[in-house]
Amino acid sequence: MPINYNRNAVELKLSSQLLQWLDQRLPLGDPMRIPSIDSYKYIQDLGKGRFGTVCKFSNGNTFETVKKVDLTIFNHWTQSETKVSNRLDTFLYEFRHLHKVTNDNNRIVNFLGIYADSNQMYIMSEYLPRGSVKDLLVKETLGEDTAIKYLMETVEALDYLHNLSPPVIHRDIKAANLLITSNDSIKLANFGLVRDLAVDGFGIAIASEITLDFRATLLYVAPEVLSSALGPGNRNAYELPADIWALGCTFIEMLLKRPPHFEYFGHIDEIPKVLLGYAKSEDGKVLPYTSEVLVPSSSNCVQKIVDLVFIKSPEHRPNTHKLRIQIKKILDDDSESEEETDISHPISNSNTDSSTAISHNHSNDRKVGRAGTCLPIESMEYAAVRKELKKRSKPKSNNIMQIFVASGYYLSRILYFLNILTRSICYLLLFLSLGITALGSFLLISYFVVRFVRYLIAINCNCDLMQPQYLIISGILIVLMFALLFSCCMVALGEYKFRMANQTLDGSKFYLPRPQKSAVLCGITVITGKEDAKDTAQNMEEEIHLTPSVRRNHDDYYYDESSGPANEEN
Repeated sequence: MPINYNRNAVELKLSSQLLQWLDQRLPLGDPMRIPSIDSYKYIQDLGKGRFGTVCKFSNGNTFETVKKVDLTIFNHWTQSETKVSNRLDTFLYEFRHLHKVTNDNNRIVNFLGIYADSNQMYIMSEYLPRGSVKDLLVKETLGEDTAIKYLMETVEALDYLHNLSPPVIHRDIKAANLLITSNDSIKLANFGLVRDLAVDGFGIAIASEITLDFRATLLYVAPEVLSSALGPGNRNAYELPADIWALGCTFIEMLLKRPPHFEYFGHIDEIPKVLLGYAKSEDGKVLPYTSEVLVPSSSNCVQKIVDLVFIKSPEHRPNTHKLRIQIKKILDDDSESEEETDISHPISNSNTDSSTAISHNHSNDRKVGRAGTCLPIESMEYAAVRKELKKRSKPKSNNIMQIFVASGYYLSRILYFLNILTRSICYLLLFLSLGITALGSFLLISYFVVRFVRYLIAINCNCDLMQPQYLIISGILIVLMFALLFSCCMVALGEYKFRMANQTLDGSKFYLPRPQKSAVLCGITVITGKEDAKDTAQNMEEEIHLTPSVRRNHDDYYYDESSGPANEEN
């Protein structure tokens, strides 16, 4: 009990100390400080994250976005006052810089100021009612033209930030951080300042939690950041090209509603280990970031933009200025090629007139769809005749054969499901048995330790330790010893997961690298060696045969979801 009391005292002191430092370093006359929130009125919660809650407040006749910083993130007994103080200085320096420059550019969300008292800390910023691009993607699919428009506006925001002195690196570009204004323009938000204030210097358990929360964001992180010695959780690992890579991942997200290779991972927990391994080219495996893999059915214009952004070497990746110029050139060349196509196909009759007009209306905001399912628009008479001929030429199906095919199809799915269910049950039983064995081991160790202590006491004082009060004390000691062992085990697991996620196990003096050749025990491969792993990866690459890319008329691959199949038939 004294230990818990002292720890709580340290936590309370650190939380209050942080607010005191903030009050001292932001005096009432500071333009970055909001002196009072009496005029603010709570409206609703907009979202909740690892570092606080984002709310909507009204301030007079305007609405503002308020982030309530969760101060409990600093209530960990491993926090250091010196580190928290230094991080607070960095946080205020960068916030002051953003507070000054965001008011000068209409592509950045305005930071209005900070409010802090003895109990809470609020960060006020501009409120945009339409939400983020991520919110829009949940409701609908973006057309290519809209995605390119949002991309160009985000490039403008990054171009402004990257050319400041000193330059500002966003470090967290994704669709959730692109907010949409009332006139359908993009504003860049969430520079991760609160995360940087909280993360660096955390203890083992907290660092592990943050790494797990960070796992999905790794899909936007550049390969040079993933493979760096500092790791993706360290802000110093990011340079200007990392924002360009994240922007490309966000562009893919706008087109497909998911960042690149999201569907590759069976579970989100697999992302850190697998993605970090690919970034460091372990076992000779790499994830392809080409237009043919990521957006194979997109237009030629989109494919050129994707290939332009996803250049693995940060030195050769275009900066924001070059990116703006090259994307505009791609768009201009694409519009010129469309004009040449229109001129080379003159319109001959009224039916073609109407169909061409409809086709252009659809191509104004094209969506990436399935290839080979849409036909060029044609007259209703010809469509009806062709449909009738197709019906007449269709052979009669064999009902018995169709029954066998359907039965085999559904039976294979049922067997596959039963196989997965059986494996899941086996994994569950294995997990339960290992858990019960571990807990039983902890309990047994605790029992023998207390038994040994009782034995020593009995020898020295010749007491009768079988009396009820002594038995109760012994039971309490066994429970405390069990809890202590369990806590130590959880801390060790947290440290191990943290080092696995950041690929820093080789820093330990007990680290043993993977052997060159595989270790085989009783005919079973226990450890796969480096040579065998590379051979397996090469064999897999040789077995995959990609069909050659054929340039088609991409107008046939796009459809307007608002029109539906009815318009296609008409």
